[in-house]
Amino acid sequence: MKAFLLAAGKGERLLPYTQFLPKPLFPILGVPILEIQLKKLLKLGVRDVGINVFHLKEKILDFLNKYSQVTPVNVSTFEEKTLLGTGGGIFNAKDFFTNSTLIINSDILFDFPLEILIEYHKKNKSLITLVCTSNSNSKNVKVDFQNNKVLSFRSKESNVFYTGIQIVEPEIFEFLSPKFDLIDTYIEGLSQGLKISAIVVNDYSFIDIGTLSNYFIAHEKILLNRLILPELGEVESPFIIKAKGFDSKKVSFVDWVFIDEGCKLTGNTVLKKVIAWKGATIPEGIHEEKLFF
Repeated sequence: MKAFLLAAGKGERLLPYTQFLPKPLFPILGVPILEIQLKKLLKLGVRDVGINVFHLKEKILDFLNKYSQVTPVNVSTFEEKTLLGTGGGIFNAKDFFTNSTLIINSDILFDFPLEILIEYHKKNKSLITLVCTSNSNSKNVKVDFQNNKVLSFRSKESNVFYTGIQIVEPEIFEFLSPKFDLIDTYIEGLSQGLKISAIVVNDYSFIDIGTLSNYFIAHEKILLNRLILPELGEVESPFIIKAKGFDSKKVSFVDWVFIDEGCKLTGNTVLKKVIAWKGATIPEGIHEEKLFF
């Protein structure tokens, strides 16, 4: 089993932060989301990982170079001169897909055990198996629940949501085009007899941190122990304060707060649902639902 992480996007919904930090490196409790995913894969026994890169690729490549020196992961990177989209990004890495491969969007946090997907995919013998859920306000896939076969995408009859996690076989390149979004290719493939299966799971969390709102939701769920990610270690309090040297009598924390190392807190300050990245300065005052960097 291999894995491929889609990490080339610009992250435009997270501007202005993605002007200087690519979305896959956005920290969750100080840990880049890309590192969380790589840890998941290593625990699963997946050592060969492909990643496509485009936006601020130098920062991602630098992170991967350092990470691969201290872990047994074998990372193959696929640079894009222009943004190729999901289908084009995978087509550009065609030679990497020599056997069954997990494909995961790099901005997804989840507690779903990937072992369940792998076992299901092997038994079902489809070229493609998508992880879907009914627990979403959005629905973009129609599935026949009797046989878990995907019938359509983006239709009014859609009854589940695709989470951004799937397994594919190398034969998908018979249907894949370098010019289209991956789902557009799947839509065309269905008309040609392509079999796509779905495993529909409703007891797990899937959070796309591609918006600032969802980024805050992810921290809230983790800090309140509503989403447990072993890759982050045990979360013992909704207040994780790594900053040093501030007057604790003048700073109050409400609901949940994460303050990373090297942050500066000054004066009389109230923090409620606040995230501060490493080295940030937090000015005096009352701050609610703010990200400091």
